[in-house]
Amino acid sequence: MSREGLEFGLRISDFGFRICAFAAAICLLFSPVLAQRTVARIPVAGDSLLLKLDVCLQPQVYYSHQADYMAMTPLVSEELGFSRVASLAGLTAELTRHLSARFYGDLGDIKGKPVLDLYARAGGRGLSLQLGQFRPPLSSEVLTQPWNSDFVDYSLIARTSTPTGDFRDIGAQLAYRRESFLAALAAVNGNGRETRDNNRFKDIVGRIVATPFGSIGPYLGGHVYLGSDTLAGNSLNRPFRRYSGELGLNTRVMLLRAELVKGTSINGFNTALGFRTGNVQPVVRFERVVDEVSNLPVNILTFGLNGFFADDAVKPMLDFSWTSDKVREQETFKLTFQLQAAFW
Repeated sequence: MSREGLEFGLRISDFGFRICAFAAAICLLFSPVLAQRTVARIPVAGDSLLLKLDVCLQPQVYYSHQADYMAMTPLVSEELGFSRVASLAGLTAELTRHLSARFYGDLGDIKGKPVLDLYARAGGRGLSLQLGQFRPPLSSEVLTQPWNSDFVDYSLIARTSTPTGDFRDIGAQLAYRRESFLAALAAVNGNGRETRDNNRFKDIVGRIVATPFGSIGPYLGGHVYLGSDTLAGNSLNRPFRRYSGELGLNTRVMLLRAELVKGTSINGFNTALGFRTGNVQPVVRFERVVDEVSNLPVNILTFGLNGFFADDAVKPMLDFSWTSDKVREQETFKLTFQLQAAFW
């Protein structure tokens, strides 16, 4: 074995030992808490204020291998490291069934933009009004809670859902929900979270979903985003349009989801399939996105394996992805391990 191969093997072993030690520490730390599902009730004016706490930790270790074929001689780069630990914590306060407020933040991003959700919601009889900072009504992948995600990384189509790439925004949303139908319409700044609006325009986001057999079974829906890609400090407004259609199946054991997107900059689709048996869930996802300017594709294939322990509160996730980017003439292989510990 060459010296380079031996050094690489030692690095892999070292990182493997660190992540296993970290996994054991997380499991021991959370074992007395995971079974409690922290909830508090506070008497308020003849009623009660219900407080719900949810926490999700997601440490990651990854290895990536990228080949750049744009130069005369292919450039190869490798990277092995830990990702910043997402430390997500949320507090929901409910005063009766018709009035609630929520704070949700990333405690691992204190020096950046730690606040993710901060909103108040009021409603009844299926109708609700929401004001503050929240996730606009985009795709089902974007709206899925982090602890319920089937893959470590979001798809490229999800990451380009908004002009800024941020899943959160500031604005107002009106929604109507019934057992087999959901419609939501939001007006947002379009600048992402914790960002003051820099223009008088508002982006409009709408979503409709039909679930003919209730929450368990097939669903059909889609969303539209009509806005502008406004550069901070610049009067230039570039239209941002996005139209998406979804088809999927909601069950406790099977993942089946397909999304077709047409819009500004990119057009494409992704499809995901998975099946849970006992404490194991293998998943696979394929996506193809075509750049509107060059008309060249980006293909991404991801295989994943998820485990579920402690009533699904501890969730190790292993993803392997292959990316062929014809726009930048790059090919990337990435292996990511994430250990998720959460209670909600």
